[in-house]
Order: sequence, then C-alpha cells, then structure tokens
Amino acid sequence: MITIYSEELKKQLSQKLFSCYFLIGNESLLIQESIDMIVFYALNYGFEEHLRITLNLQTDWDMLFFKFQSLNLFNQRTILTLQFPINGLNRTISEQLVKLTSLLHNDILLLLNINKLSKKQENTIWFKKLSTQAVLVFCHPPEPTELFHWIMKRIKKMGMVIEDSAVKLLCYLYEGNLLGLSVVLTHLSLLWPNKTLTIKEIKNVANNTENFTPFDWINAILEGQSKKTLLILYYLKKENIEIVLLFRILQQDLLTLLYLKRNKNKQSLFKRMELHNVWKNRRSAFIKALQRLNYFQLQKAIHLLAQLELSLKQHSNQNFWLELEKLSLILCHGDFPMSFTND
Repeated sequence: MITIYSEELKKQLSQKLFSCYFLIGNESLLIQESIDMIVFYALNYGFEEHLRITLNLQTDWDMLFFKFQSLNLFNQRTILTLQFPINGLNRTISEQLVKLTSLLHNDILLLLNINKLSKKQENTIWFKKLSTQAVLVFCHPPEPTELFHWIMKRIKKMGMVIEDSAVKLLCYLYEGNLLGLSVVLTHLSLLWPNKTLTIKEIKNVANNTENFTPFDWINAILEGQSKKTLLILYYLKKENIEIVLLFRILQQDLLTLLYLKRNKNKQSLFKRMELHNVWKNRRSAFIKALQRLNYFQLQKAIHLLAQLELSLKQHSNQNFWLELEKLSLILCHGDFPMSFTND
C-alpha cells in the first residue's frame, strides 16, 4: 500500500488511479479537497456517479450490497465514499465490511474516510484485503510550527505573492482554522490578483469581509456567545453551507470536550488538550465550555446531534436549521430544558 500526505495526492493521481483510497484524519478542508481531487481524476476513467454513506447502526447494508451487484450488472462506474464513525467500528460494521470487500469490482472506486486508523483496524480482514490495491492519504492539519511553510506552499500554488510578515499574521489569525484560511486566500486572490500583498491587505479582508466559517460558529458556542452564534449560523444558512458539515464539526468538538471531562483526574487539563490536538488559540474557549457544561449535558448534546443526522438521512420534513439553532443556544447557556434531556 502506498502512503502519502494530502499535498502529494495530485502527483499520485496523475500516475495511476487506484481502486481504493483511505483518507485518514479529521481536517475537513483537506478531506474534502482530497475527495474532490480524486473525483476529478476519476471522471477521466468513466466514474460519473458519486455515492456518500455514513456508517452507523442504521446503515442499510442490504441496499448497499444490492447497489454493488446492480453496478456490476450494468457496468455503471461509481465512486463510493464511506464515512467511518468517529468512535471507531463495532463488530457488526466490521463484519459487514468483510462482506462488502468480497463484492468489490472494477466499476467501483472506494473512498474510506477514517478519523483515526488504529492497529486493531489494520489487522482486520477487510483492511488487509483492501490495502493490497490502495493508497493511504494522511489528511492531518499542519502543526503550528509548520503552518507558515504550509501557507507559503499554498499561496505559491495559487500564483500569489504575500510578504512574510503578512503570512505570519495569517498564521496568528487562522491557526486551527484551515477552512477560514482557505476562504480568505481565495478572497485575496480575487481582490488583488497581481499584487504583492502586505499586512494592510490581510487586515482589510480579515476585518471588512464577511467570511464566517463553521469554525467561527463552533468557537462562538464554546465561548458561550449566543448572539454571535446565531448571527454566524444565519450567515452559514444564507451561504448554503451543508448542514451535515456543521453536524460533524460540532460533534468532533463535543467528543473532545467529553474526553477532557472523562479524564480530568489523570493529567493536567493543558496536557490533555495538547494530547487531543486542541490548538493553543482555542484552549481558552474550551476551558469556558468545560466550566459551563457537565458530562451529562455533553453526552445529551452528542445524542441529540446523532438524532438530527439520522432524521436528515431519512429525509424528514424537520426544520434542521431551527433545531441546530436551539441546540446551539442550549450549549451556549448550559441550560438543558426537560424536553431536551428526556428521550
């Protein structure tokens, strides 16, 4: 199996399209860019349909297996992206994955999005079978010490020129928020396509351009800033941001908070945050959330979020933006009414 980093994916795809790609990591920007790049190259091989499925206890495996068999029958080339559970796989899902690998054929391009690959998963039957014809792509965010060089490579690829001092300002403003950084770089390239950019232009875009990202919404929740949370959520809705993306990002930070609560007697809080990759510029917000929310409330919020995602997959007529607004306010105030704390 070939192992590469996300920035090396384009070179690999230009050489050969493999039948399976493991996308390892929790950086949503790098994951999405990797998927988009694979889909783009796969079009040249006749892969026109793209199915996305999140694996959980409600996954309709019979439907999935039937789809595999029908694709083989009609020679319809399809890309299948499987989103693994953040908490890992249970025995049922692992067993079904073994069966799924036996049904794979040349008309299916398999993309597996895994938050963290464990040694236990590497030793499974399904992993060993897939890895013989696979590429493993690491989609982890750059470390703070590497962020400057990461931005420099990105702006060079975009054909931009930015002074070192301005790049350092971008590092300060967008550490831990690659999605927001990506949006700002795109705005800068459109506003000043043929200019060497300075701190002045960076501040101009950062201060005057309404460029809220899902991470701004999450940070406002952690800080307990209810008005700002609703303002950003309204903007994200207006910009047609995929609500599933918001579910995933919120779930990730809630699980981190739960971990920090659960292991509070084992190590210092700052050591635990460091081990769980909580960026320095977000730690004060995490501390505020930990002081405001107890273990039971975090568990309940994660459960509510899972219910919303399940309802969304079942094409419910529920107003999901309104429900997300309610959950956001509850998390901001730490006040869970009885209707939210009872099943």
